[in-house]
Amino acid sequence: MQTVTIIGVGRLGGALAIALERAGYLIETLVVNSRPIDPIVLGELKSRPKVVSLDDTGQFRSRYLFIATSDSAISVTAQTIADRLTPETTVFHCSGALTSEVLSLVAERGSATGSIHPLVSIGDAVRGSKTFEGAYFCVEGSPLAVDSADSIVKSLGGIPFSLDNSFRPLYHASAVMAAGHVAALFASSVKTLDACGIGEDEAVKMLLPLIRSTIENVSVQGLSDALTGPFVRGDRVTIEEHLAAFDRTGLQVEKEIYLALGARSLKLASSGRATESDTREIAEIIKLAMASCRW
Repeated sequence: MQTVTIIGVGRLGGALAIALERAGYLIETLVVNSRPIDPIVLGELKSRPKVVSLDDTGQFRSRYLFIATSDSAISVTAQTIADRLTPETTVFHCSGALTSEVLSLVAERGSATGSIHPLVSIGDAVRGSKTFEGAYFCVEGSPLAVDSADSIVKSLGGIPFSLDNSFRPLYHASAVMAAGHVAALFASSVKTLDACGIGEDEAVKMLLPLIRSTIENVSVQGLSDALTGPFVRGDRVTIEEHLAAFDRTGLQVEKEIYLALGARSLKLASSGRATESDTREIAEIIKLAMASCRW
């Protein structure tokens, strides 16, 4: 059985521990900082791994070591463990923004190094451990590390892929927009509904089915065909009413978000039901309204 050490056992590290054990790996050691591991995560693990702080660890001998800390802590962690590794240990970090270059000191000591970044949003470790199946994982690193990463990802039911490291920041920006920015957009939608006199909790309940149906439509119909609303219809009057309503209620940030996404929606709607004349008129409305934005 292949052994695993995980440094940083938050949401991602905990989810990896649970999922990897489920896939047949032995979770040997969990390394924590000042924050204790969620007892629910430990309760999910049958292997009963050793839980230690980074300062208290000696030599690492696991077949695989994952650094699942914050991005800012990866380099320092790599420096701390570099002299405690055997060449047989392959070291991965789980950042989407960084490449394995941040593990260069570990590589100099003889270990294979790479990165494994799952394209999933993890709210908590237990639920997150179930999201890896069918998910895409960006992998890169030394040839040995990439081979190992491919095997690990496939054992989790995921789909490994690679891209040129020069695109890593753009790749991660895309992931941020698809995850964190979607949550932020949802928050703006909730705030807009809240301005109608509907409480925040009720607004969340009301909007969730709409979001779920939109995601389902995208998965079945594709981006352009899943677009609904006034931009695909070329409904200039409704868009102007929306903008006026934002002004009346003082929701300027939400108005600017609406306009920025409206411009993108208009491009998606170009193959929809809107006429060329409608599209040109709406594009001009967006241009004039955005010119007066404070951002």
